[in-house]
Amino acid sequence: MSPSNLAATVMPITLLVTSPGYLARMTIPGFRDLAFLACRTGAVLGLLGLGCTTDSCGCSPAPSSLLFYGRVVAGGGQPIRAAAIVVTLTSPDCSVVPGASTTVVTVSDGDGRFRTPPSQAETGAQVCVAIAAYQGSATGPLIAKVEGLLIRYPATAGGVDSLGVLLRAVAAVPWDGSRDTAAFFQTDSLDYTLRTGSLGYSAVIGAAFSNRSSATAFIVNCAGATQVALEKLIDDQWLPVWLAINPLCLSSPITVPKDGSYRTQINIFGGYPGTNTQPKFTIVDPSGVYRAVWGDVLSSYEPTSPFGEPLPLAARTSNRFRLTVGPGGN
Repeated sequence: MSPSNLAATVMPITLLVTSPGYLARMTIPGFRDLAFLACRTGAVLGLLGLGCTTDSCGCSPAPSSLLFYGRVVAGGGQPIRAAAIVVTLTSPDCSVVPGASTTVVTVSDGDGRFRTPPSQAETGAQVCVAIAAYQGSATGPLIAKVEGLLIRYPATAGGVDSLGVLLRAVAAVPWDGSRDTAAFFQTDSLDYTLRTGSLGYSAVIGAAFSNRSSATAFIVNCAGATQVALEKLIDDQWLPVWLAINPLCLSSPITVPKDGSYRTQINIFGGYPGTNTQPKFTIVDPSGVYRAVWGDVLSSYEPTSPFGEPLPLAARTSNRFRLTVGPGGN
């Protein structure tokens, strides 16, 4: 494959790039293969949308090997040294089957650069790749992650023998710990721990709704379970990252008279990434600043969908609070 033909094949890709508090899907029409530039062409990889380029690797791996290289940097471009780089190779459908995946670990140098030893695979094999950077060790806080790269081994089989990435961390949202007292929904704390269990994260958030609207409020529910979502503050935007799964039934509406109140709780469970457990967070690292939003808090009620007119978003939204991942779940 000539460099000019290779450049043409790099364009039609889909990349999912994640960092703590950040999720972005970049879709370029076409297939997902060839999200790279092969070392053997002396070309340079560019991850579109990240402004990423890396030096071409001066290597000539064995025909049945694949290596990974690149840099880890902070949001402002400063290098992150001693970051643990974890490369995971899984089946072409990107499913994670215990014992069936291959993991390679290396450490970034003083300039944030890293390079893995070549990984071995059957010639012509297609694999799904995830590359993550963690602070200090493979069990430390996540810095950034690229996943869902579908590639084929090696160059002699029409595939590649090296892949370069830039892992850029996104700055965490500052948290001043103050309470937004104007919110109709108020949580019973401003800080919660997402406990890590065998299947996923869990937490319980208590909340109280004060009906400061001009009339009775009606809350659609199924045996008390209500439609609630969690939104995370990411780059100054509130993005939905978790939605409760409720039973499919319709109970009588919960009524809250004007100037009345209603207490409830949010039972959060989110399956780990790479599993088929639902519901789950749509981001790799769920730690951060959140608000809860209720979907069906209405100013009027009818027994058939759409049931009534929702209260304004501000009246269905909680104060800000913080979730932090920690040990101790079931």
